[in-house]
Amino acid sequence: GYPSKPSGDRYCLPDFDWNPEQEEALKRAVLGDPSSSEAKLMVKTMEGVGAISRGEPLILGVGIFAILFCYSFFVILKLAPRFMYYALVVPMILSLTLTGLLLISTAFNLTGHQAKSPLFQLLPHEEAVGISVVLGVLFLIGVLCVICILVKMREATAVATDTISSACSCIFGMCQMIFYPLCAAVLKVALAVFFFTKFDLLVSAGTHAGSSIIIQGQKVYGFTRTFDYTPVQSYSMAYWAFGYYWVMQLISATGWFVTSYATLLWYFEPLGADKTKPSPRLPCIRGFFVGMVYHFGTLVLGSLLITLLRWPRVILGFIMNQVEAAEEGMSCCKCIGVLCGCCIACYDNNLEPFSRVAFIEVALRSESFLKAAQKSHEFIYESESSKIAALSGATAVFEVVGTLATCLTGGVVTYVLVTNVERYSSDTSPSYVADPQFTAVVAGYVCYQVSSVFMDVLDQCSETLLYAYMHSVGVGTWAAQAPDALRKLIGEPPPIQSPPVVVHKSGAYMGLSGVPSCAGGRNCS
Repeated sequence: GYPSKPSGDRYCLPDFDWNPEQEEALKRAVLGDPSSSEAKLMVKTMEGVGAISRGEPLILGVGIFAILFCYSFFVILKLAPRFMYYALVVPMILSLTLTGLLLISTAFNLTGHQAKSPLFQLLPHEEAVGISVVLGVLFLIGVLCVICILVKMREATAVATDTISSACSCIFGMCQMIFYPLCAAVLKVALAVFFFTKFDLLVSAGTHAGSSIIIQGQKVYGFTRTFDYTPVQSYSMAYWAFGYYWVMQLISATGWFVTSYATLLWYFEPLGADKTKPSPRLPCIRGFFVGMVYHFGTLVLGSLLITLLRWPRVILGFIMNQVEAAEEGMSCCKCIGVLCGCCIACYDNNLEPFSRVAFIEVALRSESFLKAAQKSHEFIYESESSKIAALSGATAVFEVVGTLATCLTGGVVTYVLVTNVERYSSDTSPSYVADPQFTAVVAGYVCYQVSSVFMDVLDQCSETLLYAYMHSVGVGTWAAQAPDALRKLIGEPPPIQSPPVVVHKSGAYMGLSGVPSCAGGRNCS
């Protein structure tokens, strides 16, 4: 054995009389072999995971802050949507610009604070300089792209503010819809904690190897630890990660269905004498019950297809939009459009329909997911409901801006507190956080899970209101159901051929098939 002493309220270090060579050897042993990127990554990951347990109160506080921030976001959107839009967009653009300039200035040490940069603390000097320059340029390019997109979408943004206002009126018109995002956010965060804590068991199943150094004739172990995994263990971790992502998407799909169901119940309530909407009874509870009892398989399949096809849809959709937008003025783009005709047809028929809009059709007519995806796509883009196609997705800018603002604010606040509050920054404190960057990233991820639920409710409610309005126009019931805000926003389009809606004796709406749908509040057969 050898004498030891506590350090940082967590470690037990050898109690020797150190000389500079021994201190350098100890530092290399703790940090791992600089030539081994895998060892350094493993050490930093283990250090970051250990820091989370000491920053739990701070992360919990940031999660509560995200909930309050999102509720404030809803309230201000209801009262002044355009003010909230500019109040979020302008600071976000300024912060991204400032971050890009700071990265570039740090790369060339223009401010003299290069040594304090996390990149220069973790990486060799030349690599840190190169990465700082690249990241700074990417941030500035991203700012220019965001500005161009916002300028191009200024008309759609003006329309989206009115749509958001109508959606907020619907959300605040139902008491359960106000508290539903809170319950869903807590469930998501709880499941994320469960999956990550159980994932640690898979990580620890590998064969580990520790390093050692010899100090004053004593061999000291336990400074670093690496794991080696068999192919089966690696596949198990990949399967667990995919399962986590799928379960998160299933929770999101359930939320989309419940939001659409509750919104349809609210919309189909006839207007009162004062042109206001009465609140339906227990809309979210009824929607959750119907989804779990009658449409659970649809939710599972829909979440899986959306999970697998999301990024192909996003990438191909962006390419198709750019080609179609440029075809009118450039002959080369016309040639590209002709050559990519098969890809465009494949995207239109096989990828584009699989979005969360399909759950509106599921809630409206109790269709299976595949049929609902095709019908909703045809109703929006291939029928005469041109206005719903133009307005559909217009509120995405609020969803993106709200989510980014919540995540960035939560991550930055966490990093500032961890690096400046003595309780978390002092290595003699029991709550010392050794890796503030990792803790800030985890806090930002918690804020993302919270804000994504709130923004999904807002966006899905907006889409459902537009869909329900155009549907009611098709069946001739819009005059008794549509609130004034939607009439002013969309107007009175020509009638759309839509399956008639019949009221079942139980009160449930039925489509052409005669099967009771979810829009009436009870699903019976």
